[in-house]
Amino acid sequence: MAFIKKNTTLILVALIVVTLIFFTVSTYFYHDKLRKVTQELEDKKLEAKNLADELNYYVSRLNQTKKDLVTKQKREEDLSGKYLSIKSENDELKLNQTKLINDLKDKNEKIIELTQEVTDLNSELSRKDAQINAYQTDIDELEDEIAWWEDQVDDICSQAINSENISGC
Repeated sequence: MAFIKKNTTLILVALIVVTLIFFTVSTYFYHDKLRKVTQELEDKKLEAKNLADELNYYVSRLNQTKKDLVTKQKREEDLSGKYLSIKSENDELKLNQTKLINDLKDKNEKIIELTQEVTDLNSELSRKDAQINAYQTDIDELEDEIAWWEDQVDDICSQAINSENISGC
């Protein structure tokens, strides 16, 4: 009878050890995955900041281009003899302005995409945090259950030792 109890105890201990190893590996895996997601999020934030800086650069260039255009138009009124050369330059500036506006639209679309991606990553990060918390709760519950089973085993061994003078339980 003691042999069966001893085997049962060993099986329970083995199951507990396997369970703890499983949860340890799972925790490490999800921690590593979360770290990678966090790194990707930081990279995306940096990329969004760089795009915002580039957008500000293009806006300042656009404003400068607008100022140049106004200056050119005043010169055209003053210097009617240079009308053709100034008109040509004005056309170039308008073309650049159109290109800059198109670039600005493209950058705005890219910022919107990146913002959505950051939002998605934040959402995924929140889900992963919740999942980690759930796993931690499961681990805590299993540790409590392990402690309870260890107390049960100790009680049974104490009773067996007291009643039958068996040692080594």
